[in-house]
Amino acid sequence: MEFQDVVRKRKMIRSFEDRPIPHEIVERIVANVQKAPSAGFSQGWGFLVLEGKEDTARYWDANWPQDRRAEWGWPDLFNAPLLIVCLSNKKQYL
Repeated sequence: MEFQDVVRKRKMIRSFEDRPIPHEIVERIVANVQKAPSAGFSQGWGFLVLEGKEDTARYWDANWPQDRRAEWGWPDLFNAPLLIVCLSNKKQYL
């Protein structure tokens, strides 16, 4: 598949079912994101993988407390069974 096809056919997903993702798929996703280009091959990033209700709930509670969730336009986003948080180290880029 050509890159242009990938870009044209991509879609934003904002509604999730509370269904676990097989671990092999999670590993493949993480392996692919680690291959992303970085400035000067510095790779000043890390990825925090949050799987399951307990881990994802802690993330959402810290970032979108229950009393603010009604403001959010896509409430099913909070059901995502997997979150991958990209973290960066600015010292790698300075």
